[in-house]
Amino acid sequence: MISESKNLISEVPKEMTLTKQDKINTLDMLSWASMGATLTSIWQIIIPFALFPLNKAQLFLGIISIIFLIVSIIVLYWSNQGYQHLKKSKGSENPPLQPWHIEGTIYLLSFVLIACYLTCFVGIFLNQGYSWALLAAQGVELLHAQKEASIIINSQAFLIIANIVILIYYIKYSYHLEFTPMHLPSLLGWFLVGYVFMCSMVIGDTNFLPSKIGENDELNYEEAQGAHASIFWLSIIGILVTLFFLFEQRSIQQEPSPKVRFYFLPFLLLLLLGAMLFINSLDFIYASVRISQELKKDCKATIQSYSQEFIDSIGCPSKYKIREIEGNRYYDQKCQLKDVGIVWENDVNKENTEQTHQISCMSIQCCHLIAEERTLHYKQYFLITLLTSFIGLIGAGHCFDLALQNPNKIKAGPSVYTQGKYILQLCLAFCSIFFGMYLSFKYSVSIPESSPKIKISKMINYHAANYTEINKFSSIDNCFIPVDKNEKLPFKVNYDPAYCVNPEKCSAQTQGFFVCLESVNGVFQVLPDWQDKNCRIYGTTVYDSFHLQEGLHGYKSEDQFCALGLQQSLNNLLSKAIYLCGSDVNKITVKMKAKQLNVNFDQVMVQHSEMIRQLNKYKHFDYEEDHPQYLPKKRHQSKETQLPSENFTSVELRIINAEDFTPIKLAQIFVYIGSDKCQALDQDIYFPIRISHTDLVGKTIMYNLPFSKGQIYNIQVRADGFFYNCMITDQLIAFKVNKIYITLSKLLKQNEYMKALLWYQNPKTILELGVNLLFDEKTQCNVGFFNEECGGASYDTKDIPTANSVGKEITVAKLTKNNYLFFVRHIPQSPDIKQIIFNKGLSLSKNEQNELMEDVGIMLESQPKFNLYVQQSLYPIGIYDMPVDKKQEINSTPQDLIWLALCVDGSIGASSQQPIDHFWEKSDSKKFWQRRTGSALTIPNSKICEEANKN
Repeated sequence: MISESKNLISEVPKEMTLTKQDKINTLDMLSWASMGATLTSIWQIIIPFALFPLNKAQLFLGIISIIFLIVSIIVLYWSNQGYQHLKKSKGSENPPLQPWHIEGTIYLLSFVLIACYLTCFVGIFLNQGYSWALLAAQGVELLHAQKEASIIINSQAFLIIANIVILIYYIKYSYHLEFTPMHLPSLLGWFLVGYVFMCSMVIGDTNFLPSKIGENDELNYEEAQGAHASIFWLSIIGILVTLFFLFEQRSIQQEPSPKVRFYFLPFLLLLLLGAMLFINSLDFIYASVRISQELKKDCKATIQSYSQEFIDSIGCPSKYKIREIEGNRYYDQKCQLKDVGIVWENDVNKENTEQTHQISCMSIQCCHLIAEERTLHYKQYFLITLLTSFIGLIGAGHCFDLALQNPNKIKAGPSVYTQGKYILQLCLAFCSIFFGMYLSFKYSVSIPESSPKIKISKMINYHAANYTEINKFSSIDNCFIPVDKNEKLPFKVNYDPAYCVNPEKCSAQTQGFFVCLESVNGVFQVLPDWQDKNCRIYGTTVYDSFHLQEGLHGYKSEDQFCALGLQQSLNNLLSKAIYLCGSDVNKITVKMKAKQLNVNFDQVMVQHSEMIRQLNKYKHFDYEEDHPQYLPKKRHQSKETQLPSENFTSVELRIINAEDFTPIKLAQIFVYIGSDKCQALDQDIYFPIRISHTDLVGKTIMYNLPFSKGQIYNIQVRADGFFYNCMITDQLIAFKVNKIYITLSKLLKQNEYMKALLWYQNPKTILELGVNLLFDEKTQCNVGFFNEECGGASYDTKDIPTANSVGKEITVAKLTKNNYLFFVRHIPQSPDIKQIIFNKGLSLSKNEQNELMEDVGIMLESQPKFNLYVQQSLYPIGIYDMPVDKKQEINSTPQDLIWLALCVDGSIGASSQQPIDHFWEKSDSKKFWQRRTGSALTIPNSKICEEANKN
């Protein structure tokens, strides 16, 4: 057998054998290359284990670098020993360790390491976000963390390229050191075994990948499920094809003249499988990007949904922030409300009556870390598939090399590709398959604990309400703008300095007119969308649609219209906004009277008594009754002015989006008098006295609204894409600009059921809206600023403090068959007071108590209101005011003041709404809206609704 091997080896072409000097030079170069590889691999080991111990791509790079370090040390020792041996020897004998075929091992490992390093090269860039997110979670400033991670990743990428170059150098020279094509079949067998092993790993990873992802990302996982199935079946085909080639190539080597052309078939198949695996795996990168963006979109909800144990385990210092006060540790409250969350982990598996619902500031900086960690599994699967593709492509390359060889060059193969190696390769291939099957059925990972997911029932629908349009007088045949019968033009007034008491102080800007129009067989109507701060219209019949109908049907024979204003404002009114309507336009007659006065229309107004006093000081002159021209009269002829005894007020409205506090432009405003219903009003009964719309900053001012004490004003607001809202009030003040905020909620989406809106008038007041659902004795949902989503309900407001923070909203997408308790919680403005009242064991000082009561007083004056909307109704189906008159209930719990606003029975729907109209009072008198004085509960639960129904 030995002599046969010698004969076979002697058949190797001489051009493949290196001279002694060539071997010395090659070993010398390998020594230097291995020394450089030793240094680079050490750096590649330090970074992953020192800086990124939780990054799997980095860990894989560290492990590969350890293997490369070991290989480089062996190469360094072997090349150095061979170099020294050949330098000292006089003949051309082989260097030490030659019988071990160490050059073949180096050749084989170098290819494997190149595939691994290429995978790591892709992996470290894919996981760069995880690297800087880990640094940011540990307290490094975000931009600095990104910069630091980028520097490290780029240095690693440079070293990986250097290592790949060194490995290619290893391959080149190990191939020429007594290494011939007869080794190729044996090496191909090892690459095929490696490909079987990687395909088995991919198959094993297929079944436990969903358990890695967990319930939270189940829907996102479905996006990549098609690619997942394709990769699974491609791996199955790859295993079958590879096993066939392993069996077949042994028989080829035993033939007298090997059929090397056969290797074109495995080359094509392995190349195709590798390319298809890579293409399909790209879907996991796409899925990881989408999931990462989705989780980063709402950082608070992302952090809230995962347990403290899981978040702490991935490298975040702590999910909840802790503050030490007087030697004790408390949950920190000194942060913006948008960063506060409920500590739900403390209430898991507790009875509802024992759940404390503590809240705390959360480590929002860990959001990016969670998002990156949740996508690592997709990236890991991509990298495993990518490595499998690289191994397959390397095998395809060797198949191509074999297919181009001369059969005589690999004829000596059986002596090198021994039966023992063949059997070992088959055994390893089958073991790999069994290992993949074991992973498929036995491997499991713990799913991150998350807040409970609640199943919800179907929606209940309501019918829509319609809004009636305002009449346009120009479209009514029997309505026209009144004109002077002589001039055939609209009436107008003209300023004449001759009629001034003090001519040197008079001007068109200070001299106004009191004008009255009188009609026979017709009635006056004014367009409600006309207004001018320098003009006041007396009376409301000019807006009344019933009054209009009386005139059109001839039931009203006489009418009068009076206004006070400056010249230009009055002329605009007379020529554009006032109409005269009657049953027969040919029988209508009209005349005008006017008095010139010294009028002071400031930016706003002065007290009415002061206005009367100023007006009565000056003299006036009459117009001719039928002609709007001054008559020449002597200056000394005068009499005192007697104006109608009517007050006026103005309203400045700001219309705000409840979701993000942005102003709503071009919102329509309708002002009614006397109606206390927020609905589409019958215009035969109720008529708008003013119509306006907001400007680009969501603001409008309506001047000179007629006012009387105790008058109810119904200000209705509507805007495209929003529910309507109404401010119904009798609290306006005469001769003052009353500032009012009205908050609108966006319309519900098709699959959403109802929406709750809290709105109030003082942006400095901090009020929060919440809802509670009880499912069983140990399960409940609380939704609010502290927990943004649960049980089909979601808190939609972005709690960013602004000058327009005057509303909060909660959307209920679908109803459960449970009671919904909506409540409103007052949050003190002082961070110190907030820190105390949200933690047990702390008490307020006297000064802090006084400050808190002042804060509560300001809140009560802000007129908090609660609206409820449903899918098909543009108007709220209910508006409820905070019961500010219940002083005893307020004084019992000022430090934890919660208004129990409304109950809704989910088994019936929103029509079951029942206002509680109480605060969550601390008392032992056992009324349904009360809690015991010693109770540790911080959030009311919907059991209150059950008790309210009994009462």
